[in-house]
Amino acid sequence: MLKTDRLVLREVERLDSSLLTTLLLDKEHGKFIPPLFSSIDEINRYHIELLKDKDQLMRTRFFFIIENIKTRESIGFVSLKVLSSEIIGGTGGFGYIISKNYKGRGYATEAAHRILDFGFRILKLDNIEASIASENAPSIRIAAKLGMTHTETVKESFTINGTSYDEMKFNIRINDFKSVY
Repeated sequence: MLKTDRLVLREVERLDSSLLTTLLLDKEHGKFIPPLFSSIDEINRYHIELLKDKDQLMRTRFFFIIENIKTRESIGFVSLKVLSSEIIGGTGGFGYIISKNYKGRGYATEAAHRILDFGFRILKLDNIEASIASENAPSIRIAAKLGMTHTETVKESFTINGTSYDEMKFNIRINDFKSVY
């Protein structure tokens, strides 16, 4: 479990199925994320994979439910995946979805900052990346607040509901990250 001043980031549990379904199927929650799942059955299979990942000795995927520390209400999720690893260091990629009812309150920035801290301090990664749709201004602002650097733009990288989007790639190196934890 990871904590911030306002949030608890806890590992996914069996009871999180409906939250995952809501966040991953409702287009308003992740409107700039390419559809990863087309049915509840696919999400349920993914949920089972996430639960199995928790028991792996050499994990490469970490998936946390974001809860409001005061109300214990689940408000989204944040994930970190080890993309490459060396004996010392490696690269990770992270992403998040915040429920539409909680956007604009700084929760995504707070959870993202905490997951970067986890990746650098606990997993000993050297570099963490994020891919953001060029039209997703709030997430671009979050990347800037985190100290991430824009490294590349891939034109028309993915399509959502018939609209093509450019993918902006950001990264941050351990030496550029300022932890508050």
